[in-house]
This record gives sequence, structure tokens and C-alpha cells, in this order.
Amino acid sequence: MINPEITSEYKNVEKQRDICRTCPNGKQCLDDGSLCNTNDECGSSICNIAGFCGEEEIVSCEPYGKLNCKNQTCLIPSTKEVGEAYMCEWECKSDRFENGKCLKSSIDLKKDKEEKIKQIVIFGVIIFIIVLSSYLYIEKRKRDKVKKEREEEEKKRDKAKEEYGEFVKRKEDLAKEIYELEKRFKSEKIKKESTLRELDEKLREQKDNFQKEINYWQEKKKSAKTEARDFYNNKIEELETKRGFIIDKIKDIEKENRKYFGLLDRRNQLSEEIKTNTKKEIEAVLERYGRIYGKSKICYNEKSKYIEFISNGEPLHRYIYRKKFNLGNGYEVHHIDRDGLNNELWNLIALKEEDHEKVNHGKIDFQDWESGIDELKRIGLKDLDFPEHIKLEIKKRKEQKRL
Repeated sequence: MINPEITSEYKNVEKQRDICRTCPNGKQCLDDGSLCNTNDECGSSICNIAGFCGEEEIVSCEPYGKLNCKNQTCLIPSTKEVGEAYMCEWECKSDRFENGKCLKSSIDLKKDKEEKIKQIVIFGVIIFIIVLSSYLYIEKRKRDKVKKEREEEEKKRDKAKEEYGEFVKRKEDLAKEIYELEKRFKSEKIKKESTLRELDEKLREQKDNFQKEINYWQEKKKSAKTEARDFYNNKIEELETKRGFIIDKIKDIEKENRKYFGLLDRRNQLSEEIKTNTKKEIEAVLERYGRIYGKSKICYNEKSKYIEFISNGEPLHRYIYRKKFNLGNGYEVHHIDRDGLNNELWNLIALKEEDHEKVNHGKIDFQDWESGIDELKRIGLKDLDFPEHIKLEIKKRKEQKRL
């Protein structure tokens, strides 16, 4: 028997044989080649998947591009999308399927994986850029903060130096004014004392002479005749006038004395002002070195006139020199300009104790570094004997004078 051709169109098919029997539905069974829907309708009990009754099951779905799926139906392959259910696996467009559902293809999975890796890389790069930017921003803020703090510290130091310079200048001006006043005071004192002594002796002598003459003429007056009384009275008035002149002279001298004592008061006032400025200068120096060594670690010794460490009483200038240079036993650290508060390295020099005793501090003008160098040369130090840091300072000052 020839199997009928499967087609999508209705055609007249020649019956191969007749089957006369009643099917389970109570109707006459269909012959081979008849259109059918179920097996129960056909006399052969076979309704092929092409929709015709026959003795054999036809499993081919050609030529219409369909495939036989489990001998139950003809289906078009590669039509199911991802996530859709399938009857046969080849219905899925992809090459992957599981548990009755189509899955993404390996190529799509690879693309998704590559895209995910790409996104992760991009996200990582973005995060890295954000973190790096944040780090650079924070570092910049830190640097700006440190720079600002340094600038503020420099401003404070410059201000402290400026105030210190003003104190020193004011102190120098006051010292010069006091020196001039003392010089004038001594000159005036010697001159006035000499003049006062001379005038006092002269006036006393004149006073005694006038008093003797007055007494003489008063005696004469008593013993004289009436006609001579007018002459005597005139003479007495003349003597009284001279006596008044001497008294006025004495008042002028007392006025000069008051002026002299006024200068003395001015000197005392300036001395008090210097003491006040010295306190301010000490506070400025303590503030300056306190930022370096700790405010609670140093203090000013009124007795020695030096800045010292509270813990062991070591003078700050000795500590500074000892930390910079080797300082052997039997050496003293000398302030060149005689200012015990000026602990700059260029103002410090180590001297043997016997050499330090030779230094005449009275010959060093206070805060005059050059006069301090001259005094060191006077006790025997030569240019080559000075340490390098002092030589550099001498050279620097010479160049500044040339400029």
C-alpha cells in the first residue's frame, strides 16, 4: 500500500480499500485516506499526524519545513523564544533548554558575561576614579590645611619677630635716652653742685658781711645824731635791697634744683618703662621658644636672667649650643651681644671658663653684636679662632654694610 502524500490542501484521494465497521463513537469508521481528527474515527484506528486515516503512522512532516514531534504533531523548528515552553527541544531558537523552557543561547550567555564583565570593569574604573579623586581631594585639603597652618604659623612668627624687633628698638631708644639723660644728669649734677657750693659759700659770706654791716650801721644809728638818721636809714634800705637780691638768687638756684630732680624723675620713669618692656620681651621670647620646646617645659630665671628648663635647670642657650656642637667640660656658652634672651646660634660661642672670666661685659654695648665681637678679639681671639657659624655671620654683616 502506498502512503498518501501529506499536503496542506484538500485533495481527492483514491480509496485503497473499504472498511465497514462501526467505530466507538457509534458512527461508521472512516476509510484509509479520509480526513480525521482522532484514531477512534478511523477503521484502521490510526489517524496520522497529517490528518488522514491509514494503516501505518506517517511520521514525516515534509516538505513544509515542519518536524515530527514525538509522532504527535508537526512543528516548525527554532520558533520558541527564551522562557517559552516547548514540546520538542528543537523548537527553541537557542541551543540551550531545560525543564521544558527555552534558555538563552551560549553565544548570548557569552555576550551577557562579556557585557557583565565590561560593566563590572567600567564600574570598577568609575569607583577607582571616584576613590582616587576623593583621595586626591582629601590630600589636597590636607595639604591646603597644612599650608594654611604653616602660613599662619609663619605670620605668627613674623609678627612675634616684628614685635620683638619693636621691643628691642624701643629698648635701645630708651637705653640711649637714659644714657643721654644720665650723661646730662651727671654733667648737670657736677656743674650744679659746684655752682651751688660756690654760690652758697659766696652768699653765706655776703650774707654774713651784710649782716655785720647792718649790725654796724644799726649800732652807728643808735649812737649817731638825729641829723644823720636819714643817711643811716637809706644805707639800711640799700643793704636790705641787696639782701633781697641774694634771696631771689637763692630761689633761682632752688628752681634749677627742681629742674634737675625733674630729670631724675624722668630717668626713673624711663627705667620703669624699660622694666615693663623687658617683661613683654620675656613673654615674647617664652612664647617663641615655647612653641619649639613646650611652654610648660621652660621658664625665665629672674636671678640668672636666662631662659631655663624647669626639669633640670639647664639654660636654654647652653642646651641649644650643646645639641648643635660638642661642648666639653670647662666651657661656658657666652652671649656675644650680652643679651641673655637672644639665643640665636649666631649669638652663642663656647669659651673656656678662664677666657670667659676675661670678658669685660661692661665694654659690650647691650644688644650690639659687633661690640661683643670686638671684646672677644680684645681677650685674644683672632678671626681664624672663631667657629664657622660666627665666621659666616661676620661675613654676612660685612656684605650688608657694603650694600
